[in-house]
Amino acid sequence: MDDAVQIALLNNRNLQATFDALGVTEAERVQAGRLPNPGFTFGKTKRGDEREIARVNLARLIFMPTVLKLETRRLEQMQRSVAIRVLDLAAQTRKAWVQAVSARESSFYMNKVKRTADVGAQLAKRMAEVGNFSKLQQAREQSFYADATLNQARAQNTALVAREQLTRLMGLYGEQAGF
Repeated sequence: MDDAVQIALLNNRNLQATFDALGVTEAERVQAGRLPNPGFTFGKTKRGDEREIARVNLARLIFMPTVLKLETRRLEQMQRSVAIRVLDLAAQTRKAWVQAVSARESSFYMNKVKRTADVGAQLAKRMAEVGNFSKLQQAREQSFYADATLNQARAQNTALVAREQLTRLMGLYGEQAGF
């Protein structure tokens, strides 16, 4: 189960994109806490003298702590969102793994029941032919065999669906999944 969860976390494209977005948000938070590079402009007075003026964005310096707090909150919100997505995918994968294993075991059991019902139906047919079973008893055995065959088919279908669900969550497709 743990291996299935690990594979699902590594292969999930949406989760990888969310991790990338988390990295971008972290970079934006770091950038918000840095001082801007100073800029320089040249101006001329009316007399024709040139002078150099250092220009610093004063508004950015004043609002830097507020912007940094906002970016930190945005990063924390993104981290919580990523954590929720990771936990949700892990829970879905664990559930799908349990369902796939139980469906496979149920299918194995139904195969045994069908084989047993097949032997019982054949025995009932032979016993009815020699007169040791009534038609009603033979019909009951045939009915049990038909139910067992139907239940086997349902169990196999359920196992296939559960396996496909687990495979989808794990991000394995086509040849990777063994299909």
